Amino acid sequence: MLARIAVNVTMSIQPFYLLNVTKFPKNPNNPTPLPIAITPLLSYITSLIFSLFLYGPMVKRLKNRVKPMFVATCIIIVGSLPLLVNSSN
Repeated sequence: MLARIAVNVTMSIQPFYLLNVTKFPKNPNNPTPLPIAITPLLSYITSLIFSLFLYGPMVKRLKNRVKPMFVATCIIIVGSLPLLVNSSN
């Protein structure tokens, strides 16, 4: 239940983060640009695909539940580094 709450909170805060913190451009005719609206949907679909098709084989291959979570965390951190570097400029 806590994981589901974390996903819901993340998906609802993500558009606000993209608009306000990264200063994503918006115009008066379209206050919510399409990339901002699609970002939570793509995040949710990606996590669903990962949990359905990739998590099980990863757990079986690594034989431990701590290692897959560590590997997934490292992948997420490394994948988000370009976003962090771009947003600080």
